[in-house]
Parts: sequence; C-alpha cells; structure tokens
Amino acid sequence: MKGRADNMARWALFQRGIKVGEHRRMPMAELRAVLDRMPSISDTKSYIASGNLVFSAAGDAASLAKDARGLLWFCR
Repeated sequence: MKGRADNMARWALFQRGIKVGEHRRMPMAELRAVLDRMPSISDTKSYIASGNLVFSAAGDAASLAKDARGLLWFCR
C-alpha cells in the first residue's frame, strides 16, 4: 500500500468533459483507480460525480499533468 511521504503535496485535478450521465458513464471509483495506478500518487479522493479529484503526490505540476493525461486519455 502506498503511504504518504513527507515530501508529498496535496493536488487537485479538475477535468472537463467527464460523463456522469447514463451514456458513456465514468464511475468515480474507476476514475480514482486509474489515477492511483501512478506510482507517485496516493490517497485519491473524488468530489461528488464531477470528475474532479484530489490526491497526494510528489513531483511538479507539469510532470503530474503529463502523466495524468496519459492515463486519462480515454475519458475525453
């Protein structure tokens, strides 16, 4: 289990275009699981069914955004 190290910060990921209706739906548990596949990320939480996520991670914003885009490409 990944734990939160002292050098980790809390981050928010605000996404556009996440489908929360009945067609092409993206369950929040699945979205959290996708982000948690990144080795540098832990403690992922979602905010209602909005597609917005909060998580702990070490690293800079640019590299985290690039990695997240690579994992979440199918959500567009």
